[in-house]
Amino acid sequence: MRTFHLHIGFHKTGSSSLQQALNRHPAELLAQGFEFTLGKKGNSSGAIDASISGSGMSFRLNDRFAKMLAASRGDRVIVSAEHFSYLHTVDAVEQVRAICGRYFDEARVIVYLRRQYRYAISFRQQAARGCESGKKSSSRLLGVPFPS
Repeated sequence: MRTFHLHIGFHKTGSSSLQQALNRHPAELLAQGFEFTLGKKGNSSGAIDASISGSGMSFRLNDRFAKMLAASRGDRVIVSAEHFSYLHTVDAVEQVRAICGRYFDEARVIVYLRRQYRYAISFRQQAARGCESGKKSSSRLLGVPFPS
């Protein structure tokens, strides 16, 4: 039975630390029967497209997610991505479920949360350190404008 583990950790909840640890120890994971399927640096947020319009930001699943799952070979596969936390509509969640159902018998979702005031403080501290304007969708969330 193939099992899919989707780790969703909203920004500033320690997700990057978890992703880096998983990425650094693939042999140990494989020895335990886990495959960590990843994007850049262990983060699969590239499977979510972010766009901005006059009505605000929107997020949608792109074809990278299905391609990652199709390419996976393990019986227990882990994907970790902050941007999955932005998929909140019934249609978006159903799309994720349908794709998982193509490749896996079971799916488990693990969500990392953080107290709101700690989250706000951490987000502001990151913004104060400076984000790469125009290079990351998280820059928009931190209030760094994208060039026109």
